[in-house]
Amino acid sequence: MIWSIDMDLSTPKRAQSENDDKRWRECSNEMKCCDRSQAFCVACADGCFYMDVLEAPAFSDRASLLIRKEGLTFPEWMTELPDKLKLTDMSIPGTHDTGASDIDFQKFPVFAQTQTLSVGEQLMAGIRALDVRCRHIGNKFAIHHDLIYLNLNFDDLLKSVTGFLARHPGEVVLMRIKEEYKPADNSRTFAQTLQEYINNYSKFFWKSTTMPRLGQARGKIVILDQTPKSPGFGPPWSSFKIQDNYDFSGQGCCVAGVLQGCFREPTCTLKNRVEYKWKVAKEFFLETTNGDKDTVYINFMSANHPPEAGPNDVAKGMNQKAKDFFAPSNNKIDRAGWVFMDFPGPSLIYSILFHN
Repeated sequence: MIWSIDMDLSTPKRAQSENDDKRWRECSNEMKCCDRSQAFCVACADGCFYMDVLEAPAFSDRASLLIRKEGLTFPEWMTELPDKLKLTDMSIPGTHDTGASDIDFQKFPVFAQTQTLSVGEQLMAGIRALDVRCRHIGNKFAIHHDLIYLNLNFDDLLKSVTGFLARHPGEVVLMRIKEEYKPADNSRTFAQTLQEYINNYSKFFWKSTTMPRLGQARGKIVILDQTPKSPGFGPPWSSFKIQDNYDFSGQGCCVAGVLQGCFREPTCTLKNRVEYKWKVAKEFFLETTNGDKDTVYINFMSANHPPEAGPNDVAKGMNQKAKDFFAPSNNKIDRAGWVFMDFPGPSLIYSILFHN
């Protein structure tokens, strides 16, 4: 383990209000790491921050956005890691359907939403793997969730990501780019349009199909290439080991109380659905920690079976289970892989990146 609470987290320090001052003093006394009169003490500050973040939610909804409210952010956690580290061997928090935060609920159902934080807020929160779904329309990319336009265009998303990297050049952003929904009114291919975007933001893109080490890719976007007829925009998505069992259709049902592939059965409870999804995800996490360090392992925590179990219903259970599984006290976990999540809260994000 390289990254831990023993180092400066490059985050806002806690003594910013009367309550924080009280918490800071209590932390100082309890940990006996510095005198109350000292203005700054890294060990004490980190210990206090560590306790705060693990008390935060694993699920982030509109009522508990501590990432915004309390400043529990990790804008430079990669910066502290050594250049030689392989991206394939890292534990990297990501978001599933990254752009699905701005939904018009008067037009579309709530289960179309998978995030509450904007792309920029996700990056500040510590997310470094993005799942970007692009509809090719009018020779441009519009961000979609299936047929639903998410009030975001690819150019807007790239401005957020490149702006973040300009401010935090020690970081790396992994970006899956997937064609979504029906193309319309185009005079060129999806790959040709993507190439134009890359040209417009050229200095921010990693331009190789090989997976870089961390030091090689700092300040860059690494495309996880799933482009039809791709000329080679980045490491190919097809080369990764991936768990994305999001609906379990056609796998049987719950029989005699035995949990099997019952996720889509109407008689199956939400609890059973979450338990089954977690069983699949946990098995893949265990495979990841024992697997080849040169292989990318991607684990999707997301699942959706509306109306009984939408993304937020599943995430509430899945995120808490993952937070507990990746708790710093669990020293049996060597790496988490790249974890794509719905509604991740600060404690879950921290629990994953802790394993670097």
